[in-house]
Amino acid sequence: FVVTNTTDGNATNQLRGALLAAAASAGPHNISLSAGTFTLTNGQIIIGAIATNIKITGVSATQTIITTQGANADRLLLINETGTVANVVVEFSNIQFRGGRLKSDPFGGGAILCGGPNNQTRFSDCIFHDNSIAAGGGTTGGALNQSGGGLLEVQRCTFTANQCSTGDGGALYYFLDNNVSGSLVINR
Repeated sequence: FVVTNTTDGNATNQLRGALLAAAASAGPHNISLSAGTFTLTNGQIIIGAIATNIKITGVSATQTIITTQGANADRLLLINETGTVANVVVEFSNIQFRGGRLKSDPFGGGAILCGGPNNQTRFSDCIFHDNSIAAGGGTTGGALNQSGGGLLEVQRCTFTANQCSTGDGGALYYFLDNNVSGSLVINR
């Protein structure tokens, strides 16, 4: 998928449409994002209802930005909504996640919530800037929350001005439930 339209919609040349189409089958799928600011106006994008493998690549974290605005402004991405789907693999590179404002649920992750059994979520050369959790909108991970198991790998990423004023992890929160395996890898 090649995404060049920065508006929010379900066409496969738009971010939401490409992610939903890719998430509908196992893959592997590659999504290439052009330079620009991709503004989500229809709420968070939810993927990971089935095992899948998706790689999303931007031009650079200063040129490819995912943000949200308007009445439906919320978390940017929810990967594996139930947290129980195994083998959801999503990789992001060269993208800035900016202005996520979790207010829709109590689970955390101002920009992204992910995790589940044997899940793999990877970020390389990304920026998380100005993401937060609203009062009553969760208590963990102002920018990023991975709960429920799996691998979270963060390589050469920058976290600035992210907030979780009511709980833990202003930037990042990683949690393993009892009897769930996973690992956290962070490299600068």
